[in-house]
Amino acid sequence: MASRLPAYETAVAKVDVKKLEAAKAKDDAMEFYMLLFEAPLNAMAPPTDADGKTCLKLLIIDAADEIHDKQLDKFLKVVTCFSDLPPWIRLFLTSRRYDKILKSLSTKVSFILEPGIFTFVQISWFLNQSCHNWYYILLFIAARTRGTSSGCCGSTKRCPAISL
Repeated sequence: MASRLPAYETAVAKVDVKKLEAAKAKDDAMEFYMLLFEAPLNAMAPPTDADGKTCLKLLIIDAADEIHDKQLDKFLKVVTCFSDLPPWIRLFLTSRRYDKILKSLSTKVSFILEPGIFTFVQISWFLNQSCHNWYYILLFIAARTRGTSSGCCGSTKRCPAISL
């Protein structure tokens, strides 16, 4: 994240190392989140383009369903606090259908894509509304699905809309 947001690198460098060590000793995921994400990002000025317009940034968390059950509750508790991040941060979380994740995030999400129902057109519309980097997100999704439309429209043919 620091390579994309140099101001974040500066802000996170100011984090009190003793507080990080205390959070580690207590295995306190919320404290890590507060110290490494919420406080530094909220302390930053929003990133802007050449015209001074605020740039939205997308934080991608892939494969949430692969988090071990032991850590999943901590992760979900942290993710539900992402609404405390600055308004220029958006979250794009991927997961196979997992009821525990869906239940935990159901009141926090703005859009759920169901396998077999969504299309890349729907995804691009959503991302275009949320993020100026939507094309790169589609490329990410295409790479994760190996460039096929299997899982999004039921076909196993290569999807021409996302050919790489």
